[in-house]
Amino acid sequence: MLKNLLKTKHKKAVRHNSDARSHLYKVLFEYLISCIPASASATQLVQLGHKVPEKKKEEVFNTYLLFEKYLTAFQSEQFTRASLRENIRQRFPGILQEPIFNILFVSETEQKNILATEFLRSFFRAVGDKFGRAGEGYIDKKVKELAVLQERIKEVEIFRKLQFLSFEVFKFVGSNYGEPLAGKIFEKTYETFSGSYKELESFPYMLTLIPKEIVDREHLGIFTQAQIEQVFLEKLAESEQLNIALDQKIKENEQTQKLLRKNEVMLSSVISSALDAIVITNQEGSIIQRNNAYSNTAKRRDRASMLYFSSIL
Repeated sequence: MLKNLLKTKHKKAVRHNSDARSHLYKVLFEYLISCIPASASATQLVQLGHKVPEKKKEEVFNTYLLFEKYLTAFQSEQFTRASLRENIRQRFPGILQEPIFNILFVSETEQKNILATEFLRSFFRAVGDKFGRAGEGYIDKKVKELAVLQERIKEVEIFRKLQFLSFEVFKFVGSNYGEPLAGKIFEKTYETFSGSYKELESFPYMLTLIPKEIVDREHLGIFTQAQIEQVFLEKLAESEQLNIALDQKIKENEQTQKLLRKNEVMLSSVISSALDAIVITNQEGSIIQRNNAYSNTAKRRDRASMLYFSSIL
């Protein structure tokens, strides 16, 4: 009896949340449709907007991105991407509670990392479904690594770590089950993922998650030439920054070595000129350095010992 009552309450809660979400999407797209001038030729887009409450959240999100693309292209004097999103955030604060929409209101770094994380999670799930716990739970371990990286999605360097993780898992699957099969799983995941997110400004960066063994014209085909060039120019700039940082590190190391040598010379000079006897030993107790005062003291001690021994004789 109690179990049935709890099930009924759960169903009602789920239905309530679903109804609230559908209402939110409905009023959001009514607003977006109202932003399109009556004279504009956007009949198909408007029809998509009216059908939104019936669709899955991924399709709703993709439809929003189409509206955003249209409005910022043809109503550019009224909207920029940033101003439209800010307008939506203020008018429909409930949209921030929708995880898939929340990605619109974060920094570019965080957006890239969220996309990469979600993509890799989908890829790992597909591999796990195909091969289970093969490789002594290898995929489970990588899922845990991904969860750790997800906690740091606001950090710039995390995207590079996500790239390495992507290549590493692809290599594991390719080595154990064949590269063609690994490529098919990767491509299927990529195709499904691009269906929801390809209009998002950070999506072109997902190109850099694709192992070079399988990247081809089909993957590049969904991007404009400008998007592709932007991604690779930024990757080039990132490489240059790494080279600059490496050069700086080498120079710092050279300066450190020079300073160490200078300190060694100064220390040796201080030890040599000291009036007191100084001796330096290693961990085994062997003498590795001593000054003139120590040597003179040792000689006087030896001479005194010899004189004392002679007087006894």
